[in-house]
Amino acid sequence: MSDLPEITEVERITLKPGDRLAVRVAGRLTPQQADMIKERVTALWPGVPVLILDGGTSLEVVEAP
Repeated sequence: MSDLPEITEVERITLKPGDRLAVRVAGRLTPQQADMIKERVTALWPGVPVLILDGGTSLEVVEAP
């Protein structure tokens, strides 16, 4: 068994050059869990910056006019 939270939703991801990934997790993560998720995501998409958001944290981009 893994110490990671259960995956409840999966979406198709197509990354373009310069994109970044934000991984949202509903519950709280330990630093070790966040590191493990980041390592696994980075292994799938090397060179793509990854941000882990837990505990209902949200991140949005507001584009300049």
